[in-house]
Amino acid sequence: MRVLLLVSLCASCAVNGSPSGCGGEKEQTASSERSSITSPNWPKEYGENLNCQWLITSADGLAIEVDFGTPFHLEAGISGICYDALTIYKGTTVSSGILAELCGERVPSPIHHTASSFLVTLKTDYMTHYEGFQLNFWTKGNSTNPPVTTTPVTTAGPTTPSPCAEGEWHCSSGECIPSSSKCDGNADCSDGSDEDHCATGDCGQPVVAPHTDGRIVNGEEATPHSFPWMVSLKGATDLHYCGASLISPRWVLTAAHCAKIVFIGTFAGDVAVVGLHDRQNDKEEGVQTITIEAKFTIPSYDNPDRANDIALLKLKEPAVMGPTVMPPCLPELGDFGDASSFHPGMNCFLSGWGKHGPTENIPSDIYSQPWILRRAKLPLVDDATCSQVYLEGAGFNIQPTMQCAGGAGETSCNGDSGGPLVCEVDGRWYQVGIVSFGPSPCDAAIPAVYTRVAAYVDWITETVEANGGWE
Repeated sequence: MRVLLLVSLCASCAVNGSPSGCGGEKEQTASSERSSITSPNWPKEYGENLNCQWLITSADGLAIEVDFGTPFHLEAGISGICYDALTIYKGTTVSSGILAELCGERVPSPIHHTASSFLVTLKTDYMTHYEGFQLNFWTKGNSTNPPVTTTPVTTAGPTTPSPCAEGEWHCSSGECIPSSSKCDGNADCSDGSDEDHCATGDCGQPVVAPHTDGRIVNGEEATPHSFPWMVSLKGATDLHYCGASLISPRWVLTAAHCAKIVFIGTFAGDVAVVGLHDRQNDKEEGVQTITIEAKFTIPSYDNPDRANDIALLKLKEPAVMGPTVMPPCLPELGDFGDASSFHPGMNCFLSGWGKHGPTENIPSDIYSQPWILRRAKLPLVDDATCSQVYLEGAGFNIQPTMQCAGGAGETSCNGDSGGPLVCEVDGRWYQVGIVSFGPSPCDAAIPAVYTRVAAYVDWITETVEANGGWE
């Protein structure tokens, strides 16, 4: 059996091995005597890229009481997003659900945990660290106090198989219509759903057609500006750390684990670069560097583990559309899975500035990320094979909103995270996936995993419209 180490594919993200108690014992026993676990160096600053786990078990089978010492301070971002998170689970695995996710500098309220054993994790990013936490625990008989709960989060589930015949499209109102009637400008469904989420304007039709051979790892240069939706995210060091896609003049789509490290400051912050081909030549025609004004991560990100890896970035100024800057089309809500428009074996394409192969002599930055944009032809992998590869190789459960692609000598790598996986249907390019994670170290024999955009079209639309609209 092949053992896989999973890793997010952004240049500045943590690359972690097996998690541990971060200097202490991973397995902790709760008794009537108070015991504690702490972040490393507490009450001094904890370190970067931590991935710690503790399993706390009651010695006598009783419920476990929890409270917190002072100081308590873990990095929190805008809108309450935890950049560094202390997470208490309902049971002994991450799949048991989250009881509480804690960050900020306010000492949390005590927790009465009704389970006799539960998991605690600490995950931190690569910058801005504080004093951390001390978590105290003990047993106190069969207390009847209610447990602390958090607002439940939901993960989009699988699509329902269509009741329509091949060549037909299923209306939300129940009818079946010819597929050719979808997005033809006429409402053929009684509820008009055949005209919802249709491509409008110049989306997915680049002026320069993509060259459709080659790979990213050990791959080839993309035809300049043939992926005009491609975005490079850069920070204060001016180095590319994640990919993204421009879906409208003011909005960029990327992975949540990339958005987590985007810095938004009062006078300066991270930027999105659009219309770019050669990262060493920001003077090339059509290049626009725009400050990121706000970021929006879906609330259900990383629940369950690595799921719902999607986020939106709002630009301070609108990008100017033209031959080198154009959005891809978004797929229809729910159009994913083996029976969808984007079926197994379909050749789709990934573009990015991710890390090149170790034997290649390509002009690159300090992270071995090429200066020139590359692209790869990646076949979509069926759901059963995708699930089997990751369950057997890494003990990881692939979610219905995850898409595998590649794995036959072609893959994404560090720096490709957040970038778009696009597929062509009827002359338009649709963004089917967002680079999420894959095996380490960028094993081209194993398919990488992408967030299925079609599962989140409603969230994208609602978020954009609630925060100023598409323009």
